[in-house]
Amino acid sequence: MLSERFRRIARRLKVQARFHDLRHWHVTQALGAGLPVRDVAERVGHASARMTLDVYGHAIAGADRKAAEAVAAILNEVRIDAKPQKLRRRPRRSSFGN
Repeated sequence: MLSERFRRIARRLKVQARFHDLRHWHVTQALGAGLPVRDVAERVGHASARMTLDVYGHAIAGADRKAAEAVAAILNEVRIDAKPQKLRRRPRRSSFGN
């Protein structure tokens, strides 16, 4: 059996880990790398993405900061005109269709 083989290898390497720990590591790494939660949930056989988030939400705790930094980097590349443009209002339409 694969888990028994893993246990022997881990014992020989003096590593305290179970085969199931590899599953947790895999999910944590996948979410931390930015893979979509739904895809990761399907890959590991979770019934829903909610279940994955409940168990592994800590792996994407910094995702909001990463997203903000990515948007800021894009905005920093955009050239802003020195003169702000005035917004033009559309003419109102009468309720009578004129």
